[in-house]
Amino acid sequence: MPFDPQPTLSGELLSLRPLTPDDYDALFAAASDPLIWEQHPMKRYKPEVFGPFFEKSLASGGALVAIDKKSGGIIGSSRYYGLEENLSEVEIGWSFLARNYWGGIYNAEMKRLMMDHALRTVDSVVFIVDPNNIRSQRAVEKIGGASEGLRVIRGKESLLYRIVTRQSRPFEAKILQFPETRVAMIEHRGDPKREHETVRKLVAWKLAHGYRDTRRYRQYGLHYTDPRTVAPEDHRVGMCMSIDEHVAPNDFGIVESIIPACRCAFARDIGTRPNNKAATFLYEQWLPHSGEQLAEMPMIFHYVNVGPDIPAENMITDVYLPLIG
Repeated sequence: MPFDPQPTLSGELLSLRPLTPDDYDALFAAASDPLIWEQHPMKRYKPEVFGPFFEKSLASGGALVAIDKKSGGIIGSSRYYGLEENLSEVEIGWSFLARNYWGGIYNAEMKRLMMDHALRTVDSVVFIVDPNNIRSQRAVEKIGGASEGLRVIRGKESLLYRIVTRQSRPFEAKILQFPETRVAMIEHRGDPKREHETVRKLVAWKLAHGYRDTRRYRQYGLHYTDPRTVAPEDHRVGMCMSIDEHVAPNDFGIVESIIPACRCAFARDIGTRPNNKAATFLYEQWLPHSGEQLAEMPMIFHYVNVGPDIPAENMITDVYLPLIG
């Protein structure tokens, strides 16, 4: 089912509908209180700032206005943005409510309506918040957002929060083409319990070069062996990060490599990474009945969200099983 970025949604306190050009005056009236924007870098109570904000909201194709059910008046707006179909995530942002509706219950209902709608289609919803906007951070935390720490997003440092679906969805294998990807890589050979020592070297190299945008510099694992079935000394995995420039000689042990383009079976795992159920599903359940044959390549894990702040239950790993053909 495709994601609808401009639904009409209804709750007990408010309803949401698509933004239209005719909403300018009513929405500006709701936004015209300077205290709404006290902790926000953009002072949208000013007409010269609100005007471009409104035009971009219309052009986004994902903006909704919030309407108080009692009065019928427009009291704020929010927006879906940046649907990432390959990551199965969408952002909710650019949200505000008139100060008369602060206190939590209206914001919570607006976000709940938008999250419930999105999570019928995608696996996670993200919120991107300015590090200085304490009020917005607390609001996202109140509705269950788990911080994934600071990220460089759209050219600036921001806090990223994520809410992951709690729906129990059966695993589904999709056949797709994994694109050729240039990576910086370091191999771990030996005891799986010491993988973290190798990961630290890649992280140290990454930070030394300022590669902090996790959407641009994606994290991968090339799993040559299954730690459940080989002796610890025979275990082998490549720790990788996608790059768009060459890897210079370094003291971290990082080398440049290529993950070749390949036809793959794909499934997504949500939960603790040492217990990757999607990989087990593809290899042990799907493959024997698929009529497909394995290519001579390692299984590819894409660690969609990485960092020490991510709760284990929110970890997202996309698994690619390379196939012949």
